[in-house]
Amino acid sequence: MILIADDNEENRILAKEIILSKNQKVKIIEASDGNEVVSLLFKKIPDILFIDLDMPNLNGIETTQHIRKNKKYNKIKIIGNTASLNTFSLEEIKEFGFDDFILKPYKPMHLIKKLCE
Repeated sequence: MILIADDNEENRILAKEIILSKNQKVKIIEASDGNEVVSLLFKKIPDILFIDLDMPNLNGIETTQHIRKNKKYNKIKIIGNTASLNTFSLEEIKEFGFDDFILKPYKPMHLIKKLCE
């Protein structure tokens, strides 16, 4: 199961379409901010969290750091993404608790590769 978290609905739809074009059997759930992500984790633990860094209320970095504090969620692969100018190195992104990172706009094959690695 993949949880796509982004405050922009169009970005969630695009990521979902790309993923489903490769595998229509993948279960996808969506969240529009970090607080919603945290709430959803109480119900289901996804295999992958694909999360935007720049969300309102609880952004992607704060959400990831919150998730990583709980050992129950250690197996979740967390891939950050943003359309903003990213000033963080991959090393810094990993220090925040992310497993990987991708810039928007997504290239479909690049997104699939990140999810499958």
